[in-house]
Amino acid sequence: MQPALPYSGNTPISRHHSAMAAQEAARDRDTKSFKYLQALREAGEMGLTDHQAAALLGYPLNSITSIRNGCGPLVEARTDARGLSPFGKFVTLWRRA
Repeated sequence: MQPALPYSGNTPISRHHSAMAAQEAARDRDTKSFKYLQALREAGEMGLTDHQAAALLGYPLNSITSIRNGCGPLVEARTDARGLSPFGKFVTLWRRA
């Protein structure tokens, strides 16, 4: 059994649109996950921040975090270094496990 797709909304039409968007996103999730993992592999030990991965792959930041979280143990946070966000804040660098 496949897990339920995440969607929500306060009205029937907003729930419908959210469900449709979730279905569309699920169709290409495997491809996006593969491309994300490939980008991390190419970055090597240096890793990538979520912002860097979003810019490199052309995906929204919220998609990158969702893809990364879905990759589970295939991705690990660097504990020896941090990256900088475009806003000058320290953020996590992620690499292939």
